[in-house]
Amino acid sequence: MPHPFSELKVTLLLETLPSGKVAASVFEFPACRVEADDRQTAIAKL
Repeated sequence: MPHPFSELKVTLLLETLPSGKVAASVFEFPACRVEADDRQTAIAKL
């Protein structure tokens, strides 16, 4: 039996900040937001 969250689909929001960093968040979970130096790192931190 697959894990109940293995098929969970969410919407990732990526934004380049004025500082040059990238903010990543999950639309369905507004409190889930991170900032990183680049897109790949921001996504990994989520």
